[in-house]
Order: sequence, then C-alpha cells, then structure tokens
Amino acid sequence: MAVLFLVDDIDRNIFTFSPLSDGTWYFSRVSKFHHENQKDRFVLRQAPQDGGIRWAVEDLTGGKAKIIGTPKESGNGPMHQGRPSPMRGRWKLWGCPFTLTDDMPRYEALECPFSAEVPFATMQYREEGTVAWLQVTMRSGPITDETLEELLDVMRKILTNLARRPEMVLLIRSDGRGTSSSPAWKHVRRFLAFIQQEVGTETVLVGRGSAIILVPSGLLSRALIGIVQFVQRILPAPYPQTIVSSTEEADLFLAELAKESREASAAMLRTAAAQAEANAEADSCFTPRVSSRENDPSGAAAAVEPSEGRSDASLPRRNVVAEAAAVWKTEVAAVVGDPPIIEPLLASAEHEQNTPTMVLRGDELEGLQMPAHRSSWFFCSC
Repeated sequence: MAVLFLVDDIDRNIFTFSPLSDGTWYFSRVSKFHHENQKDRFVLRQAPQDGGIRWAVEDLTGGKAKIIGTPKESGNGPMHQGRPSPMRGRWKLWGCPFTLTDDMPRYEALECPFSAEVPFATMQYREEGTVAWLQVTMRSGPITDETLEELLDVMRKILTNLARRPEMVLLIRSDGRGTSSSPAWKHVRRFLAFIQQEVGTETVLVGRGSAIILVPSGLLSRALIGIVQFVQRILPAPYPQTIVSSTEEADLFLAELAKESREASAAMLRTAAAQAEANAEADSCFTPRVSSRENDPSGAAAAVEPSEGRSDASLPRRNVVAEAAAVWKTEVAAVVGDPPIIEPLLASAEHEQNTPTMVLRGDELEGLQMPAHRSSWFFCSC
C-alpha cells in the first residue's frame, strides 16, 4: 500500500499523502508548481512527543518543523516497504477532526456540463476524465454585489465538489476581452476574501493552472491587466498562471498542464486500485467459516464460526472491499486514456447541488472553534 487519504470530517475535503523512501509520507495533492516553491510542505512521520515516538503530521514550510496533527490513538498501521506506516483511523489537525484511510473515498460528481450566466460574465463547466475545465467569459454588463455573489456561489460549488474527489483537478480559462468596464475595488477585495477565507484549501487541492486572455490595447485593457497583476502579487496562486492575447495561446498553455495532471491522477488511481485489491485479499483472510455438521454431530456448534481477529461474525458478509476493488479497476481503465484537451463546451444542463451529510461524534466537537492554521492559500476552514 502506498497512497494515504486524509479526510476532513467537516468539509469532506481529501488530502493525499504519498510515501518516500525514508519512511515518511508527503502531502502530494498539490500542483507541481506549488510543491517546487516549497509551499504547504506537510509530512506524515514518526516524531518525538511527550518522551516517546508517535505518528504526526508536521508542517515543514519555511524550514521549521511544527506538529499540526496527531492520531487519536497511538500505534502503527500495516507495514510498508519494511517499515510501519501511519495509524489509520481518527486524527486531529489544527483542532479539527480528520480520518486517515488507505481506501480511496468516493464522492458523487456534479451533473455536467453546465453553465451559469450573470450580466457581467458567463461561466461554463465540464469534465474530461480527471480534468475539470472552467471557462469564464466577461461581458459588457455591470458588476453588482448580488451578481458577483451569484457567480462566486457557483465557483464555490465547483471547488467544493472537486476537493472531495481526490483524483480531480481544475483548469481555468478566463476571457476578459468582452468587458466594457473594470471592476470596483470593493469587488476586487471581495474576490480576494473569497479565495483566502472561503475556498483557499479547495483551491490548493484542485487548482492546476489558469490562463487569462487580455489584449493590451487601450486604457481599459491596460487597467484590467494592472488589476490582474495586482491580485497576483497580493495573492500568488498555488498553480501556474499566464496572461495571453488569444484563445489559442491559452489553450496551448492549459493543454500542457492538463497532460501533466492527467498522468499524475492516472498513477494515483492505479495505486488506489492496487490498494483496494490488496485490502480485498487481506479481508478474505477474515471471511467467516461455516462449521461442518459432520464434525459436530451434537449440533452444539454455531452455524458460523468467527475467524480469528474478528468479532460479531455470526452472519455471512459481503466482501465490500473486493467489490470496491473491481469498481476502481474499471474506473482506472476509463480515465487512463487521453481524451481531447480542448473541445467546445456543450449546452447547459440542469443540475442538483450535492449536500454533504455530516455526523459528528462527541469528542469530534472538541476544538472546532480553535484558531486554524492560516497561510496565503491553505487552511482548515472548521
């Protein structure tokens, strides 16, 4: 087993950790750009705590190790590459409840493609395998507080859904050539607050690239480019960005990022499928055994004997892990292919909003109001 999934029990966001040869796991669900810039360097490893050694999540950003999470129970998980692995089960990071598992979680996708429209912009969304595409086209209508919030709500729904699906990434293409005015500063500040305070974590997890189309001719275009560059300086994105003057340049830039992201997702899915199969084999060792009446002429023995290591095994069970492994094998085969990078977006379709169900246990409520870790992009929102 290799990839581990750390699930936020509140928002259901999923963070993946991949193993290194030194017996640690590193936070891998970030763009290559973000990783190379030494941002949000989180690792799972055994660290000294209270006079002993215990698994922990450490933040190594900036070169200083700081423990930000620990498991609820002490101990080790199964062996990996000749060494113990992190404890599966309930963890706490930044005072918030998490669950660590090696079974890849699944979450329902949005019904797509779909589009949203407000007077100042249209937004079109589609998915191609493990790559989601968001196209924003600016229009000549005015930007108001209400219409801006309407568009941000759509972006929130997209980012939230993708962050709960560990194989998915997002690429954005924004076309500002059709606008007739520049946004007010209060709307720029609202956008910055939206990214920093509401969807920062989701953006880090799924964002992989952005291309903005603007032609630097005339006062308006120069003003828009200045605003974009200001936002990029104030809040550097956790993925590559570019400003280009044509759709073709934007598509070429995003196509390279899509190829890189698709390959990474396919590798992770193959690993997840192999893990599910390994779990199925391990689970089969605990399949309840049926007693033979020939060896029990008195009939005193129970009809089903629990296997060693299992309790409450009095009834036959479905091997759900084996079923999951079969499903993942099929899905991996479906996404490893190389679908077209850029295609015209289809007509809009009605969709239903996914509403997550959250059930908190007693001790999970503890610390939910504690100050959370904050950085330019990544934070726990509980």
